[in-house]
Amino acid sequence: MREIIKMAPLLFEMYDGKSWIEAARLGPRDRPGSISDNQPGKRDVYYFGCSSDGSHSTVTRSEAGIDAEKGNIREVYSIDGTVVAVLRKGNPPYEMTITTPKGPKTKVRFSHI
Repeated sequence: MREIIKMAPLLFEMYDGKSWIEAARLGPRDRPGSISDNQPGKRDVYYFGCSSDGSHSTVTRSEAGIDAEKGNIREVYSIDGTVVAVLRKGNPPYEMTITTPKGPKTKVRFSHI
């Protein structure tokens, strides 16, 4: 019997100045991913994930909480958040520009495929 492999529906990409590079794919069983936007005097943490049934994905900006990163491990504790995008199959990608912890601005996008 042939096994069918299904791709995780949430695609997170970063723009390198020439093309979009896949950074992560998340499915219904995966823990949410996160990125931070580091503006002078303000830092926003965004977390993103796929719904438990795989029907849609969300991008949420944390209103209050903390995050910590060491190597490739990142923990996010959010008290509350504002959903900035709900994505379904066929929707255009949600794009935003963030400032990385090291300073350069980077374009990122999220797609539900």
